[in-house]
Amino acid sequence: MNYLLDTNVLSELSKPSPDTRVETWFDRVPEESLYVSVVTLGEIQSGIERRAEGAKRNSLLLWFGELQEAFLGNILPFDTDTALLWGRTRRLPLMDGLIAATALRHSMVLVTRNRPDFAPVGVDVFDPWE
Repeated sequence: MNYLLDTNVLSELSKPSPDTRVETWFDRVPEESLYVSVVTLGEIQSGIERRAEGAKRNSLLLWFGELQEAFLGNILPFDTDTALLWGRTRRLPLMDGLIAATALRHSMVLVTRNRPDFAPVGVDVFDPWE
C-alpha cells in the first residue's frame, strides 16, 4: 500500500515535538511507500515565503531542502491524467482537490488530519492523529 502525505502531516513532522501518534505511524511505514505531491511542495514553499527573515524561516528552509532530498523519486507530478481527474471531481477547495486527484490517480491512501474535507471525492483517507 502506498501513501500520499498531505501538507499537514509534513508540517506536523517538521515541529520540534511532533505528535507521537503521527511520528510513530511515519516511522513504521516503509520509506518506499511514502509519497508527496508537487502541490504539497508548493504549499510548503508558499508558507515559508510568507515568514519573515530569521532563524525560524532559515530552519524551515533547511528542513524543506532535506525533505525534498528524502523524497527524491517519490514526488508525484501533477500531470494531464491527474488534471482531467481533478476536473471530473471538483468538489473541494483548489489545493485539496489537486492533492485528492493525485491520490486517486495513483490509487494511494491520502494521509491527512482533514478526513471530512476529502469525503466528497471518495479518496481513501488515513488520519494518523486518530
